Amino acid sequence: MDFPGFPVRRGERSRFSEYEYLWNYVLQLVTKCIEKCARSEKSSEKIVKKKSEYFGLLFFLIFSVVIATLISAQMCITGSKGNATSTVIEFSFLRTTFYISRGIYVYQFFPESQFGMIYAIISVATGTLQFAIDPLFKLIQNGGDVNFVPVSAALAASTALCLLQPMYNWFTRKNYIETSVENEEDITEL
Repeated sequence: MDFPGFPVRRGERSRFSEYEYLWNYVLQLVTKCIEKCARSEKSSEKIVKKKSEYFGLLFFLIFSVVIATLISAQMCITGSKGNATSTVIEFSFLRTTFYISRGIYVYQFFPESQFGMIYAIISVATGTLQFAIDPLFKLIQNGGDVNFVPVSAALAASTALCLLQPMYNWFTRKNYIETSVENEEDITEL
């Protein structure tokens, strides 16, 4: 299985290398799409850079929400080993994109001097909420035989509501990109 743009070493191929090439090909397509969205005839190089960063962040935010919603929906399917395996794989991608996008979001939308403090606040809040998992799980179990399908469906629906954040960012993008480029120019003039 050869993918365009990726040289294949003959004799050393394994299943993992095929998946690696496929994943690299998908990432290359996504990167080209983001770059194409960011470019226009009127755009300066600074605006193209800001747009690329912005659209990349939106991609990660949307990807994280879609994967989290998909995982919650998959939890409604019981008794399938294939579903369980795919959920674990999806969860590893979710954890990666969740932590990456959180840091990128803070870096892009807040002053650099406050990055550490804001990221620490977010991390402490997330860590504190982890203590709510066990009591919530015990409440759902309620000491008896439990059907987790309604809980997973409700979590999928509430997770899908997180798409409001990337949608908000999409509709406010023009103002953000122009303002951030102007602010950078003001800073370099000082």
